[in-house]
This record gives sequence, structure tokens and C-alpha cells, in this order.
Amino acid sequence: MKRFKRLFYYLLINVFVSLCTTLTVLQLWAWRQPAGSDYAGPLGAALTQAAGAQGAAASDRPATTAGILIITQLVTAPPEAFTPYPTRGIVSYRVKEGDTLSGIAQYFGVNLDDLMALNDLRDANRVISGIDLLIPAPSTETPTLPPQPTKTATITLTPRPSLTPQFTLTPTGPTPTPAALIQAVFGVGDLTAERVAIKLSGDELSLFNWQLSDEDGHRFTFPQLTLRAGGEISVYSKAGDPSINALYWGSSKAIWQSGEMVTLTDAAGNVRATFQAP
Repeated sequence: MKRFKRLFYYLLINVFVSLCTTLTVLQLWAWRQPAGSDYAGPLGAALTQAAGAQGAAASDRPATTAGILIITQLVTAPPEAFTPYPTRGIVSYRVKEGDTLSGIAQYFGVNLDDLMALNDLRDANRVISGIDLLIPAPSTETPTLPPQPTKTATITLTPRPSLTPQFTLTPTGPTPTPAALIQAVFGVGDLTAERVAIKLSGDELSLFNWQLSDEDGHRFTFPQLTLRAGGEISVYSKAGDPSINALYWGSSKAIWQSGEMVTLTDAAGNVRATFQAP
């Protein structure tokens, strides 16, 4: 009887020692993992695989338990071909020898930063083979539409109808008759400067065959000449060549005397203007 008791104690001690040895090995394995890695050792991998198997069996059943992440797929195929993988939700991928985080992200069509954030990884250039990575669901990006040109309103101006005058103004009174006025006599008694200035008042007037005379019977007859409105002509006593605003009597001595009356008559002999020489 004592022999069986000793044997039982020996077995109990062996079980305890074996359990302590196993826990020590697992703890040393965990310490060897890099800082920030999500790999939890063989035990964690086994739990992840078990969760993956359970998720694969119920991929169409939504997770309703708060705080529990259900892995819908377990992917073990290597991503060397970089063919887009048709993922549904979050999947788990076991890292192979030679894999890189950027290659895994490209294979599953996810963002590298999202992959690192989900697995709490800090170094994009370091990944350990054999660990299981959680792959986030691919994000659906909303395409950015180019800005549409702003439509400018076009204003069409409608012309207003022209105002039609209601009455016509008719000038009253007689139409003024054009008249030739003697403005002045300059240089009286000096042949070189002596001249009579005549200006037209009103519309144009023909002075053809009109005469300019003094009290001594000297007469000057106008040639073919028409004055326009506001026109002016000077008749010089001396000789000279006529121009557009100057005519020449051709006298060898002065015609006008101080106080003498200067008379302008038309072709019919009617007196049209008079002026007394200064």
C-alpha cells in the first residue's frame, strides 16, 4: 500500500514539473518576439487558427458579441503572384518566409498603414514568418469628381421702343432775308491800307453786279461772288490780285474820306447797306 502511495506522489511531482517546464518554455518564446508584434506564441497561433476555423464555418453569420473579433477567412496561400484576393470582411494570413508587409498589403488590396494599425505593427520593413496577421477589409474609396464649371447667368437686354414725337415744332415768324452789312472802313485816306469790310448776315447771298460807291461818284462793281452764311469780304482801294476774301478796286489814290457815306446797292440798284467812314 505504501508502495502505491509513493508511486502516486512520484507521478504527481512529474506532472507538476512538466507543467512548470512547459510554461517556462512558452514564456521564453514570448520574450523572444519583437516589441509591438502581435504574435502571441504557439498557443496564440493555435487559438487564432481555432477562431479562424470557427469563423470560416460561420462566415455568413454576423458577429453580435461585443468585444470579440470574428475572423471570416484564414488565408494560407503565398502572395507572390500579387493577384487581388477577393476578401470578405477581416481575414487572417499566416506569414511565409520571404513575405513583406508591403507585398501582403498589395496582394490583399489594402492600405499598408491600415494593415500595420490593425496588427499594432510599428516597423513596415520587419515581419516574422509563421505569425498570423489580421487583414483589414479593403476600403471603398469614393471617386473625386472634378469641379464643375460655374454657370454664369446671361442677361439679355431688351431694347426699349423709340419714343415718337407727338408734334412737330414749326418755326414762327418770317424767314430772315440774308443781308450784306458794311462792318467798317479801315485806313481812310491811306491807299496802302484803305479797305471796306463787308459781312453777310443770314444764308448765302450772291453779290454779282452789286456796287460799292462813295459821294464823289466812284463805283466798284462786284464780280461773280457768293457769300456763305457768316462769310466776309474786304474791298481794297489799291490794285492787287483778288483772293477768296479780298477784292481790289485798282485805284491809284485813296477813295474814302473821313465822314463820307459808303453805299452798297444790289444789281437792281436798291440800297442794301450804308456806312459813314470814320
